[in-house]
This record gives sequence, C-alpha cells and structure tokens, in this order.
Amino acid sequence: MAQTADLKKIAEGREAEMFAWGEGKILRLMRGSDAFERVQMETDMLVLKGARERGLRVPEVFESMEVMGRPGLVMERIEGADLLTVIARQPWKVWWVAGISGRAHARMHEVVAPQEVE
Repeated sequence: MAQTADLKKIAEGREAEMFAWGEGKILRLMRGSDAFERVQMETDMLVLKGARERGLRVPEVFESMEVMGRPGLVMERIEGADLLTVIARQPWKVWWVAGISGRAHARMHEVVAPQEVE
C-alpha cells in the first residue's frame, strides 16, 4: 500500500490533495478519513461519471480506493494551469476567466444529475 510520503503531490485544495498516479492519472485523496468524507468521495465519483456521460468535459474517473485510511479517486490528469493560477499570474484576465466560468456553470445547469445523487 502506498504511503502519502511516497507519492508526488501535484496540487491541493480545501478538501483533498492530488498526487501523480501513473501515466496520465492522478489520485485525489481526501484530507481525512471520517464517514462524511467517504460519502462525499462516492458522491463526487457519481457526479463526475454522470456529467461525463451527459457530455460535459470533466476528468474521467477510473476507480475509488483507500490510501492510509483516506478515501480517494483515481482520475484522468488534465494538464495546464487552473483558472485561479491564471488570475494570480495575469490579473487582467479576470474577465476572461469569469466568462469561461460562467459558460461552464451555465452548461452544467443544463444537465440533469444522475438519479443516484438527486
């Protein structure tokens, strides 16, 4: 079983850390191990799979797993800078990023969620 110290962290957010996981994949590992985070991870997996099946451009989810007692998802690795980093480096692009975000959110709201998460 992999230890987080053995993995190369490539990003992190409020709820999870992302580690390189083989060719073209990442491991999104929740920060804690409580029941809420396990349910959240399973819900995230259903939502991402449902969104992808309905034509949204989201990372593919390959499997769920546990590493050091923490729930995680193995997902497609999408290369490139996130939009928050773009704004931090080029603040004049804030309106461009807002347009991208607005269009993406509008598209998400056009899609019906999988019945399992409604």
